[in-house]
Amino acid sequence: MSKITYKVTKRIHEGKKPLCSVVFNFIDPRFYNFFVTAGGNGVKQISSFSKSPFKVFKFWINIYNCLEDAGIASLHSYTDEDTEESFNTVSWALGLLEGNPFVAAGGLKGIIRTLVGHENSVNEIKTHPMTSHLVLSASMDGFVRLWNVETGVCILIFAGTAPVLSVEFNPRDRYIFVSCGMDTTIKIWSIEEVWTSVEKSFTWKDDPSKFPTKFVELPVFTASCRITMLNCNRWFDDFILSKSKANEFLLWVPQRKDNSPGEGMRKARFMSGI
Repeated sequence: MSKITYKVTKRIHEGKKPLCSVVFNFIDPRFYNFFVTAGGNGVKQISSFSKSPFKVFKFWINIYNCLEDAGIASLHSYTDEDTEESFNTVSWALGLLEGNPFVAAGGLKGIIRTLVGHENSVNEIKTHPMTSHLVLSASMDGFVRLWNVETGVCILIFAGTAPVLSVEFNPRDRYIFVSCGMDTTIKIWSIEEVWTSVEKSFTWKDDPSKFPTKFVELPVFTASCRITMLNCNRWFDDFILSKSKANEFLLWVPQRKDNSPGEGMRKARFMSGI
């Protein structure tokens, strides 16, 4: 079995402040070689592909194009008028009406695109792998929110007891996502029973603030590592791989307990070499 090797082909320096997020466009095959970065003193909230070729709303993002010769071309860079804003997460989404991709960003002020809802900073944004105008946001206010970025609607709010640091949709189940945060727990949520609210958001024409946002109180599964907070989680087939603040990787195996429907997972722990 041959070993795959990798090498650095290009370096990009975006100033002295750290980069918090780098995301390739995985939702539109026309732009698979595009990626966006977030970090520094602010990130522009939205940049939409159009005939201009970009429609700019607010905040700073940097968009790049990977070239065939292994080079990287800088396409657009924007700065925000609000110098106090600092954004740390971005995700690609797809407009339902025009079919153009755009970037949603979140950060300290709890703003996503032109949506305002969180009462504290936004730590991560993830796009639904099958319905690309739906995005999840994890916030320091302890809540996870599901948004329709096409209609500007906050569809669902998922309860929390501590800041949420990471969210991830299940790539094979449209109704499931996982979250983790500073309470040392990992939670699996289902939106299947409230999917009618998601469908209602697709055709919503009224003021987004008037949408009947629903509150989801209990996850399907929950479990704790009981040691330190978890700051990242990703699906790995039917398992969940998470990283702790102690530089530890944990592999979770969801298992339902008949006597405790709200919790029940076992985990295998792996020490990180980092």
